[in-house]
Amino acid sequence: MKRVVFPNVQIKMAGSFHLPTDCSEGRSYVAIVCVQPAGGVKERTAGIYAAKLADEGMVALAYDASYQGESGGFNCRMNGRNTV
Repeated sequence: MKRVVFPNVQIKMAGSFHLPTDCSEGRSYVAIVCVQPAGGVKERTAGIYAAKLADEGMVALAYDASYQGESGGFNCRMNGRNTV
């Protein structure tokens, strides 16, 4: 598993990139993005599935959604200023 960071507009997204143990350059692999349920983080549901998929020979990315886990962002609706 390799930790990765990638942009989502101005937010830095944190992810876990899972590779098969026999992964090598020049080969083609099925690639899957695992998305966690609302409120989840990459180490839980999505990460567990990504690790299992890598065990089966696929490349899988699990990531924390914006404003959650290690991903960045500031949710203005959480601070009380813009709540209804």
